[in-house]
Amino acid sequence: MKKSLKLLFCATALASLAGCNKFDEADTAPDSGNGSLIKVYAKVAENDGTRANIHVGESAFTAEWEAGDALGILPVKTGGTVPATAAKFDYNTTSAAFEGSLNDFAAGGGNYYAFFPHAKVTGTTANLPFGNLRTQAGNDFNSAYDALVATPRAYTADDEAGKADGKDVTFTLHRLTSILNFSIATPADKVKYLLLTAGGETQKLSASSLDFGLENGGAETVASLSTTDQSNVIALQYTPDAAGGDHVEAFFNVPAELYPTLTLDVIDSDNQMATVTVNRTEAFEAGTLYKKTVTAPQFASIAPPSLVWPGEDGKTIDQVHDITTEKGNDMELNYSAAIAINVPGGIAGLSVDITSDYLNNEMGITTLDLFNETSILGAIPFEGLGLACTSEIQYKKSTIFNITNLVPLVKLGAEAGSKHIFEVHVTDLAGQETVQKLTFQIPAAPITITYNDDANLWTNTATFTVANVPSNATNVKVQYRIKNTTDWKDASDSGNGIWTIAPVWSEGTTNASGKMTYTVDNTTGVFAGNDYEYQLIYTDAQNTQQVISGEFQKKSGDTIPTLAGSSCYTTDNTNATFWGSGNNTMTNGTKTLCAFITPYTVMTASGVDLSFIGIKVLAPGNLFTGTFTFNKSGIGGMSSYGTVGFGQPYTYTARPTALELTYKTSFGSDFYTKWSHANELTSGHDQASIMVCIVNWDARHNVTSGNNASPSGVWNPETLNGLSETEKTGLIAYGVVYLEEDKEADQLLSIPLTYYDKSAPAPDGKYTIIISCSTSRYGDYLNGTVNTLSVKDFQWVY
Repeated sequence: MKKSLKLLFCATALASLAGCNKFDEADTAPDSGNGSLIKVYAKVAENDGTRANIHVGESAFTAEWEAGDALGILPVKTGGTVPATAAKFDYNTTSAAFEGSLNDFAAGGGNYYAFFPHAKVTGTTANLPFGNLRTQAGNDFNSAYDALVATPRAYTADDEAGKADGKDVTFTLHRLTSILNFSIATPADKVKYLLLTAGGETQKLSASSLDFGLENGGAETVASLSTTDQSNVIALQYTPDAAGGDHVEAFFNVPAELYPTLTLDVIDSDNQMATVTVNRTEAFEAGTLYKKTVTAPQFASIAPPSLVWPGEDGKTIDQVHDITTEKGNDMELNYSAAIAINVPGGIAGLSVDITSDYLNNEMGITTLDLFNETSILGAIPFEGLGLACTSEIQYKKSTIFNITNLVPLVKLGAEAGSKHIFEVHVTDLAGQETVQKLTFQIPAAPITITYNDDANLWTNTATFTVANVPSNATNVKVQYRIKNTTDWKDASDSGNGIWTIAPVWSEGTTNASGKMTYTVDNTTGVFAGNDYEYQLIYTDAQNTQQVISGEFQKKSGDTIPTLAGSSCYTTDNTNATFWGSGNNTMTNGTKTLCAFITPYTVMTASGVDLSFIGIKVLAPGNLFTGTFTFNKSGIGGMSSYGTVGFGQPYTYTARPTALELTYKTSFGSDFYTKWSHANELTSGHDQASIMVCIVNWDARHNVTSGNNASPSGVWNPETLNGLSETEKTGLIAYGVVYLEEDKEADQLLSIPLTYYDKSAPAPDGKYTIIISCSTSRYGDYLNGTVNTLSVKDFQWVY
C-alpha cells in the first residue's frame, strides 16, 4: 500500500548571522569602478534567515554573507528621477561590508532602496531572475534566488553618498520567498537532477523573474512572478565539482503560496528515479524554511520518452500521413496532429529535424528547437502555429506537440506527391533519448478529366483537360459517345493534357461537277441536340483498369422560320425576308400556285391550255428562300417575265447534316410544254424537287423566265452548271431530292447534306441559305405535268 507522505514543518527561529556586525574596513579595498568607494552594511530582521550557506539544525537555520554576494542599491532623490540601474555592492569578507559606488546619487534628500541579490530594476521594482533551471553546489544553499528586500533608509539634504543622518548606511533585509529543504538519504554524487513539480498547471513555481517593489520594503512586501515564462516546475542540477556525501540536501526558493500537491523526483546516474509527494492545505509563508526528510527513497527505472499519435486520420504514428486540409483553409489539417509526448523523467530537450525539399531549400527550415527557442528562424513564432515551447515544455513530464498548423506550411510550395519527414528528438533528465519519425506527404493530385465547355457545333469539336495522370499509368485514352448509345469513340491526345473530340469525314466520289464531296459521321465529334458521355480510361501501377467518367448536356441547334403567315402566300414577294414564291397570281382555276392549308404549304402547278397556238403553258407551284420580282410587259402581258433571287441571310451556330421535313405529293400525266430542253419530258410524269444549299454569297443568284425567251440563270448545285466561279466557291454544301410517287399520307423526308468544303467556317455572307421546293423538276423550262407538293415542319438534322 502506497505510503502517503506529508511535509514536516520546521518552525524555525531565525537568528542574525555571525559576522554581520563586523564593520572593520578591509586592508585592501576592491576596485569599485567610477566614483568613490562606499561601504554599507546589511543585517537580517529579527526572525529572518538569509544569504548563502544555510546551516539547518533541529529548530533553526543560520547563514552568513559570503564573497560573491551582492546588494542592489537604488538612491532616489525626493521628486527626482529613479536611476535606470541599481548600483552593485559586492560583499567584502575582510571588511564584513558591501562595497561599491553610487554614481547616480543626487544630493538634497531622498531614500536608499536596497535588495538582495543584485538584479535589474524597472523603476523601483526589482526583477530577480527566477527561472525553472537552477544549480546547486553539493548540499550548499544557492542564494541566487533568495529574494530579500530592505526597509528603505532616508537620507537628508546634508548627507553625502552612502550616509544616512551622517552615518554609514545599514540595511535591514526581509526574505520574500519560502525555502523548501528536502533531505534525502541517497548518495549525493549519484544524483543528476531533482525535479520539483506543482500539481496543477495553474500553480506556478518559476518565471523569468520574481518582481517586488522597493519603496515599501519590509516584511509586508509581496513578491510576484512575472507573466513571462511561468512554469509549474523547477529542475535542480548539481555543479560537476560538487562534493559527495551520503545524503542530499536540496533547497528550493518558491513563492509564498499554497501548493496543494508537490512532487519531487530524484533522478540518479543509473537512470532510476525516486518520487516524493507532499500534500498541503496551508500556504507556505515568506521567510520560513520547510524541511522534508526522506529516509528510504524507492528508486525504479525511468521509462523513456514516448509519443502517442491521436489517430484521427485512421493511421498509426509510423505510417505516412496525407496532408489534407480544411475546405477554405489550406493552413490547417482536417485531422488532429496533436501528439502527446510523455516523459516521466522530465523533458530536457525537444527538437525536430526536418527533411523536406521545400522547407529545407526554399524556406531554409531544417531544425526546430522547441526547448530553447520561441520561433522558426526568428520570424515565425511557435505560438502562432500552436506549438508549445521553452518554459511551456521545459522539464515537464508531458506536453502536446501539436503540428496541426505546422505541417501544412509545405503546401505553400511543395509538389503533389512529395514527402516531408519531421524527426522528433525527445530527451529526459536522465539522458534517455527517443527519436520518432513523423512522415507526411502531399497527396498526389487526383486524376481528373474535365469537359472544357467549349463545344463548337459548326466545327463539331470539343476538348477535355486531363490532369495528374501518373507517369506509370498505361493505356491512357479518352472516349466519348452520344448518351445511351453503345459505341465509344476515341478522342485524340492534343498534348499538354488536352484531348480533342473531332468529327470523322468521309470522301465521296467526285460528283457530276467533277469536284470531291464529303459527308460527316454525326456519331463522331459533337453535334447539336445530343447529350454526351465521356470517360478517361487508364491502367494503374497495379495493372488494374481505372475509369473516370462524366457527361455534358446538349446544346440546341438552329431553327428554320415557320411557314404560316409568310409573304410567300401573297402576290408580293419582292421584299420577302425568308420564304418567297413566284407567279402566285397564276391559278389553275381553284388554287394559287402556293397557299397555306393548315398545316401544310401546298404548291400546285397551274397549266394553261394554249393549244390554239400549239402550246400548253405550265406554271409550277413553288416555294423558296429568296425573292420574286414580276415584270409585266407587252400587249396583254405577253412579254412579261419574272425573276427569282435565290438566297436569304441566315445565321448558323451548328453544322447540319441533313434537312428534314414532312411532305405529300400527287402527280398528273397531262404534259405542258413551253420551251424545249435537254432533259425534256415527253412521257410519264414530271418529278417534284426539293433542294437545300448552304452558301456564303454576297449576292443572290437570279433565275429569270418569261414568254419571250427560254429561262436564264438555271443552275444545279450537283453539277454546278449555271453558277459563277464565285458562287461555286461559296457553295459549301447541298442536298437534292426528286419525288415521283404519289403520297397521300404524311411522309417524313431527310435530305442528306453533301459538303464541298468541310473546312469552311460558318458562313457569314449576305446570303447563306437556299431552300427550294417545286412541283416540277423542270418547271424553269415550263415543261412538265400538273403536280401537287405539300410540305411542312422544316428542321435541321444534326
